[in-house]
Amino acid sequence: MTSKTKSTCDENDRNDDCVDSQAGARLDAMNARDEAEEMRECAECELCGKDVAYSGKGRPRRFCAPRCKTAFYRAQRALKAGA
Repeated sequence: MTSKTKSTCDENDRNDDCVDSQAGARLDAMNARDEAEEMRECAECELCGKDVAYSGKGRPRRFCAPRCKTAFYRAQRALKAGA
């Protein structure tokens, strides 16, 4: 880049700083996307540890069934009440 304050590249970029920073940003985005996909594929129920299916849209599920969700929240409330 020709200036530290510029966020875009131009034809006067002699050091190829712009190309390097763009490649690094793309690599970071790809790594984050791959990591998120892996977390969705390997999700486990927070209570019982069973695999949790991902429907393909929205936020990944945390629990395998409503009974696990209810039991988890009841246990959390009991811990907070006892503390």
